[in-house]
Amino acid sequence: MALALTTLPLEIQMLIFSYLPNSTIKNLRLTCSSIKNAARLDLDRVFLSIQKRDIEVFRSIASHDTMRLQVKEIIWDDGSFSQSPLEEVVEQDGEYYGQVSGLPYEKVPAEQGSSPKFCPIWFSQECDQNISGFAADKYGPRMAEEMMGWMMMLQRPLPWKSWETYKEYLRDQLEVLDSEADVEALKFGLEQFPALRRITIIPTAHRKLFEPLYPTPNIRSFSCIFNYPIPQPWPVSNEDTFPVNATPWTEDAKEFLKERWRGFRVVTRCLAEQAGKHHVSELVIDPGNLKTGINYNIFNTPCQELSNFTTMLEQPGFKRLDLTLFVGGNEDIVWTPFKDSHYHSAFSKCPDLEHITFGTDRGIYATEELSMEHFTSLLSLFPVQKWSKLRHFGLSSFPVVQSDIIDLLDAMPLTLRTVELTGLLFINDGENYNSLLTAMRDTLNWKERAVGDRPQVTFWTKSSVNMLHAHMQKTVSNYLYGDGENPMKVGPDRKMYFSG
Repeated sequence: MALALTTLPLEIQMLIFSYLPNSTIKNLRLTCSSIKNAARLDLDRVFLSIQKRDIEVFRSIASHDTMRLQVKEIIWDDGSFSQSPLEEVVEQDGEYYGQVSGLPYEKVPAEQGSSPKFCPIWFSQECDQNISGFAADKYGPRMAEEMMGWMMMLQRPLPWKSWETYKEYLRDQLEVLDSEADVEALKFGLEQFPALRRITIIPTAHRKLFEPLYPTPNIRSFSCIFNYPIPQPWPVSNEDTFPVNATPWTEDAKEFLKERWRGFRVVTRCLAEQAGKHHVSELVIDPGNLKTGINYNIFNTPCQELSNFTTMLEQPGFKRLDLTLFVGGNEDIVWTPFKDSHYHSAFSKCPDLEHITFGTDRGIYATEELSMEHFTSLLSLFPVQKWSKLRHFGLSSFPVVQSDIIDLLDAMPLTLRTVELTGLLFINDGENYNSLLTAMRDTLNWKERAVGDRPQVTFWTKSSVNMLHAHMQKTVSNYLYGDGENPMKVGPDRKMYFSG
């Protein structure tokens, strides 16, 4: 196979290699010297977290003479293993409890010649839930044969064996936190990656057992039968069953509560401290499909994190910001702090901005109690008059008034090419996506622009079904700029649906 491959023109070889995962390319590079020289690992992004393995790989790439030159993006995985204390177990009335936590443990029968083992009951329960969920196909469709194979391997190790492995990861994690090895690694990377432009912060790369969002070096190092509780992401609020409030961001707030957003704090701090010494021009907060984000109280009162964030935006050439906020709770009072927030002053510091998305963790429907008392003008948040290069604007899950949206869009620069308005919470009765689209067509002068200069409008985030997304965008454009019908229809309870 190697001989046949080497007879192809180099351009064809490189095209083939571009479709292969790094694991396959590594094996190919071992076959012969010519393929080793032609097949380059795809290292345009690297991962960083509080896990030792991720830090080791990150530093190795940052120290490599050629690999470091390819890196354009750092993905910071903010997921952490449960901060369960590594404690002694004591017996009390025939039951076993953690000496520090007081949580119940189960005793594992000791093998001959060995000391007894203990496993927290909460750990066993979560491992059992993983197996049950996997068996119920909670983790997506799989071939029956493959599922049975995984099930057999999952059932084989007892939870206490996974707990022994889990404790090793906990020890490593605590060691990293004490030494701030992740912080030092990021600083080193900022110096060593000349092509670095973007840092993406995610709540967790693990997502589901055996189906991670990203196969980070740490996750790839796991045994294929390692069953473990999925690392905790940022706080996730279910407005209906278990609303979680955003932690107040004051000087007397508990540090461990603030550390849930360690990635944001570390990244903005390092970018601010090394301002002018790096080329990072994009910050992306990507919660994935989780209803979470960065604690919005950071931006509601002066604090060190806000200062670092503003300094980061001040850097010449800063051009992209994707900011999803965690407002939490299930009451509309959470919207009031936006009136006196610091977004406008911070956003005013980045005149080179080309792309911004701004949203919250809230749902897509307004509550019955939402009123003008909770309204904040979008123009008081976004200094669009200073964004002369803006090409993309996105807003999601935020209270709005139709006339205010129109005023904002009308003030946008002529460079604007795409607008994404997702899950808007319309305050006034009678206002919805149907009426908004009509107002955009009748009020804005976008139709008078050259075809290539007209903003393309969507009311949905880009889905995995790209053809469907493209069809929706085309249908909206036909209405805004052509003779098409308004594709947004009003259903019961002000709910909207697409009929294009």
